[in-house]
Amino acid sequence: MYLNLVTLDWGLLALVVVLVFLGVIFVYDASAVRADAVFGGKYYFLILQTIWALAGFVVLLLVSIVDYRYWVFLSRKLVLITFFLLILTLLPKVFPSMSFFIPKVNNSHRWIFLNPKPLPLIPILGRFGFQPSELAKISSVFYLSGVFFGKRKGWIFLKAMGVLLTLCGLVLLEPDFGTALILFLTGMVIFLTSGVSTRQIFLAVFGIGILGTFFIFSSPYRRERMLSYLAPRTEDSLSSRYQINQIMIALGSGGFWGVGLGQSRQKYGYIPEVNTDSIFAVIAEETGLIGSTFILVLFLALVLKGFSLSFKAEDPVAERLAAGIIAFISIQTVINFSGMTHLLPLTGVPLPLVSYGGSSLLVTMFSLGVLLNISRFALRSSLKVNGKRKSLI
Repeated sequence: MYLNLVTLDWGLLALVVVLVFLGVIFVYDASAVRADAVFGGKYYFLILQTIWALAGFVVLLLVSIVDYRYWVFLSRKLVLITFFLLILTLLPKVFPSMSFFIPKVNNSHRWIFLNPKPLPLIPILGRFGFQPSELAKISSVFYLSGVFFGKRKGWIFLKAMGVLLTLCGLVLLEPDFGTALILFLTGMVIFLTSGVSTRQIFLAVFGIGILGTFFIFSSPYRRERMLSYLAPRTEDSLSSRYQINQIMIALGSGGFWGVGLGQSRQKYGYIPEVNTDSIFAVIAEETGLIGSTFILVLFLALVLKGFSLSFKAEDPVAERLAAGIIAFISIQTVINFSGMTHLLPLTGVPLPLVSYGGSSLLVTMFSLGVLLNISRFALRSSLKVNGKRKSLI
């Protein structure tokens, strides 16, 4: 295996490079105030995001030379590892001592830290942690992309749905409603690409919709967030609508041209998670409608490129794999943008490739590396065994 620069999809790679580069710039821009106040240096998050971005490109290029079918062959093992790690994040609810490695962050046990306090910091990286829910995104795509060949299609569908719902359930228990929603909707896209009847998909969506509504209103925190989303915009800005009110102020302040790079006022402690989930608010405030539209166009081009590869793929596995990868990226992007513009409730979902965070960036870059491999090989040849298509898992 080697990297052939001639067959590399330069259009796809260029979109990724531009989005990651803009992400590094705006992570620094949005985080400089907080980094200086908390960590004693305004370049703290810039250095970390640059390291993750460079590591991400190394991962992307290495994965792009590995046959995409290899990951589907490994999917069962990856899903089992994901199950184990997700269960691990739930242990502090039963064994509080496990909170040493799996502390509660923003009222949720989503992170596993390798060097929590009081263990020493890793040079440059500081505290190193990762979110197993990020691994769930790509492992579920690999697993679901390898099914639906051969006989007993109904049984295979039920088994695949069981795996998907188990992953969603474990992520919900962290709790992380946004990522669970991404997992489920991505699975529905893969099922649709696999030829599952729209009736089955509709029934699954309807059933999960009812359960999801119950899940939202069964928790005081999620119920309050939903009610604050539905509340009138005239409500006191110091109420539960505080975050979305501040985001709306940022978007409105940006106007058409923006207030200028580095000139955001909302990044001075007004918007929570300003360099992660809410980074688009700073982009909109500083670059206005022009800059926001440019970011949207870049993501739209990436999504269209990904689904184009899925439609052109001759191998059904590649078709589903490409659709699943670009689906979870596009669904996560839509949820983030919709939360920022008050079309949906805020869910704490980062903007792919742009928001600060190593777990999200590395998983997304890994996934795009698989997409690059599909663009090199799956468009010209189809996988067949003895003249017949065969399941890979």
